[in-house]
Amino acid sequence: REVKYALAGQPYPLLVRSGVLVEPDDLPESLPLGVNLPASYSSGVFQLQAGDLVVLVSDGVVELLNEDDEPFAESFVECLQTNSSEDVLTILNRIFQSIDEFKGNSDQVDDLTVVMIRVY
Repeated sequence: REVKYALAGQPYPLLVRSGVLVEPDDLPESLPLGVNLPASYSSGVFQLQAGDLVVLVSDGVVELLNEDDEPFAESFVECLQTNSSEDVLTILNRIFQSIDEFKGNSDQVDDLTVVMIRVY
């Protein structure tokens, strides 16, 4: 089993296996949508195992800033790794709870999209 992906400006997909973030060997560079069309897009492949969690997010999630202008990216990865053994709905709820706690009173200026796939 594998997942193939192509990047067009969005963050690369994440793979969490047994509570650990697995990063591909060669992280492709991505190109923002609509830039210099036609364009070639970077692509990659993840080999999948039962229990893996594949996570796709919009840049609004990882670039969300708190009141101290710190990005949410590290807290997001921590939340994923800590909760990866839970069911997908529980993980999503904990991510959005973590987002609310992290951002405090700072404004949300971008969309917050998270898509998760549990491999069985």
